[in-house]
Parts: sequence; structure tokens; C-alpha cells
Amino acid sequence: MDFSSIPRPHFVKATVWTLILCIAIVSLAAALARATLNLNAALIDKPDLALYVLDPTITHAELLRERLTQRDYLVTSPKGHELIKIRKEDGLWAMTDRELLHE
Repeated sequence: MDFSSIPRPHFVKATVWTLILCIAIVSLAAALARATLNLNAALIDKPDLALYVLDPTITHAELLRERLTQRDYLVTSPKGHELIKIRKEDGLWAMTDRELLHE
């Protein structure tokens, strides 16, 4: 391609838009990578956040009992009050038991 035939304003404009697009792509990739790391940390390191990620309908959670690999929560959801037990298996927190409590 002969760059000498392209007018200077068009070349500068194309170069600027290319740089802006490259910066946007790299920024988006970095943001998605960071969000993935945060989600992974929430599921592994922070069981309280893992509870909200495992069931997004939970509006309030209160820790009742904490053990090394298991936690029991009293949660409020649209169904009412529930007892939820989560257990750490293979390094990840997973919901093992869920009971609807009667008032």
C-alpha cells in the first residue's frame, strides 16, 4: 500500500481511532479478567459472598454456626426464612442443604 497517496488528515484520524479501539479492547479484557478473579475469590475465600452468588434471591443472611468446612446460615428469601448449609468441597463452597422454616 502506498501511504504517500493517503491524505495526512485521513491517516491521522484512522491512526487515532485505531489506538482508541485498541485501548478499549485491552481495558475490556482486563476488566473481565479482574471480575473473573473476584468471582473466583468470592466462591473460594469468602463463603458469605459465595452464599449470595449461589442463590441471588437471598436478601439477608445471618451466620448461625461456623466450622472449618461447613457453615450454617439463617437466610431471608422471597419464600420466607430458610436454613442453608454450605460446605467446602474440593476448595469450593457448595450448598449442601436447604430447609424452609415454618413460623
